[in-house]
Parts: sequence; C-alpha cells; structure tokens
Amino acid sequence: MPLKHIYTCELTDKIQINDANDERFKVYTKYQMAIHKEELHEITKDRFNRSWGKTNLVDNKGIKLPNDLDKKVKHPEMYPKKYGTYNFIHRIDGKIVAVGVWDILPTSLSSVYLYYDTDYQFLDLGVFTAIREIEYVKSFHDLIDKNFKYYMMGFYCETVQKLRYKGFYQPTELLDRYTMN
Repeated sequence: MPLKHIYTCELTDKIQINDANDERFKVYTKYQMAIHKEELHEITKDRFNRSWGKTNLVDNKGIKLPNDLDKKVKHPEMYPKKYGTYNFIHRIDGKIVAVGVWDILPTSLSSVYLYYDTDYQFLDLGVFTAIREIEYVKSFHDLIDKNFKYYMMGFYCETVQKLRYKGFYQPTELLDRYTMN
C-alpha cells in the first residue's frame, strides 16, 4: 500500500523570524491563540524573536563531526557543526506541523519550546516530538559524541497544568525546589 502522507524534518540554525509571512510564525501565531489564548495583537515578530529567535549560547570550539558521517547516515545535515539554538521543523506533505526550539549543548539536548499547528493536535505532537528528540540524542551519542547523553525537557512545575505532562516521562530527575538537590 503506498504512503498517503510524507513526514520530513529539518534542523536549522535560522531561528529569527524576519517576515510575518514566515510559515513558522503563522504556526506559532495559531498555536499561541488556540493553546495560550493570546490575542492576535499580542503576538509579534519582535516578541517571538526575543523569546525564541535568539541564542545566548556561545560556541568557542564547535562540534567535531566524523569525516565519514555522510557514509553513516542518510542526512548528515541533521547534525550541527556548533552548539547553540536550533529549530527542529516537522513537516507532513511539506507543511509545517510542529517546530521544536532546541539548545544543543556539549552533553545534552534541551527541548526549550514546542509549538504546533493545532489542526494536527489529534496526533499528540508533543509526545511524538519528545520521542523524536530522544531518538536524536541517542543517534548523536552513537555517531558523534559519547558524552552527549542527556535529554532535558525544561522546567517542570507540578502546579502549572501546561507543564505537568513532563512528570509522566520516566525515568526522570527533578531538582527539589526546597532542598535544591
């Protein structure tokens, strides 16, 4: 049976939104309005770029990629040449359905934010993208750097409903807010 839909993904360090017609910004706007109940006038390119379109990470040494990476993997462009902030863009039939904002650090992938096209909410894109991110960490560990072995889902706060889902992933390590251990 032939495939009905084609899933693709890409990693890019082009994280700034320069044009309000950027497809990522349209998905972000739709997501913020539907999920976070923001008004259209509250969602601006400038606010997006301050929140998700810049990096504070400084890479002084880069990532040493194997010379034969293109022989080991089908898409070597999925592995960055430097640490920093990236967008991991998920597409179905060429249309953006989700964008993960990542920080790629020397030992870990930090999943900073995810926004998605709410027309595809039935696909549980948060779960799907978390699984893809975990696969990415394993692949990076196996192919690039054995020290790259951590997946960080960002802040967890049990009293914030939007963040509570992170507690369902196991195994996990949490910093105790009272003891800071």
